Amino acid sequence: MKKILFIVMSIVLVSGLYGDAFKIMGGLNLSKYTTSLEKEGCKLSYKIGFCMGGGLEIDLNENIAIEVDCFFIQKGSKIELPDFPGLKSNFKLGTICLPVLAKVKFKRDSIFYILGGGGFSIISSHKFEINTGEEVEQVDWKDYTKGLDFGLVFGCGAEMKISEYQDFFIEGRYHHGFVNILKEIDESIKTHTILLILGIKTY
Repeated sequence: MKKILFIVMSIVLVSGLYGDAFKIMGGLNLSKYTTSLEKEGCKLSYKIGFCMGGGLEIDLNENIAIEVDCFFIQKGSKIELPDFPGLKSNFKLGTICLPVLAKVKFKRDSIFYILGGGGFSIISSHKFEINTGEEVEQVDWKDYTKGLDFGLVFGCGAEMKISEYQDFFIEGRYHHGFVNILKEIDESIKTHTILLILGIKTY
């Protein structure tokens, strides 16, 4: 975990030297898998995680900017197994996400904006957790998981000035994964994540 945080903060701090604005962000996310296991009667639902990181914003004109971010996002999914009713199980997926987004304001003085683009994710860990009520067992799935994920990212937000050189902002984003992240297993797992982000932008 310490190595992941070091990588995230190193990238965003270095990149902040070259942009029009530097952003520090954090928040919560809801994530869920879509998987071929659902055909076998398994039910998947959203799991709460957290996200943190930073970004670089480069203005192209008064209404359009390019944003490059680096996030640690804790993804995963809760799962109900048909053969074990009442058993609590979930997947835990650690990723470092690198989205490149277009940020568009429809009016120059508007506080509202939309975001859209794509992003790569470096998968740092993947575990399957089983909670029997008496003990918790974790199975490491990293050897059966690919190293990269890719998908679309889009959302919207609002920002408000809090000083001459700083803005506060709130964003909602949706990450839609396209890649089956499993390998060496005859099943498919793709990631889907909703993020609620709070942050500070410094000029």
